[in-house]
Amino acid sequence: MLALAKADADSPGSPLQRQLAGARELSNLRSFSQKLEGFFGPQLDALMSAPGSPWSCLYTVFAGGDDLLLVGLELRLQRFLERDRL
Repeated sequence: MLALAKADADSPGSPLQRQLAGARELSNLRSFSQKLEGFFGPQLDALMSAPGSPWSCLYTVFAGGDDLLLVGLELRLQRFLERDRL
């Protein structure tokens, strides 16, 4: 059975507010943004396309910012989401 999964990072505004409070420069914000984009971009693609990956049967419809939309076999998709707590 095919399933869709939409994931959205929980309250990304809270960490951003903490990092911006009293900050004189935006390097912390840039670092946070790069880590978030790193997971939802290249890292996710590498994880799903690695040879022998159990996640190769999942298809990324959209991944960017703090949002993710995947299509795949229901049980495999559920295991993937539980693995990364998405």
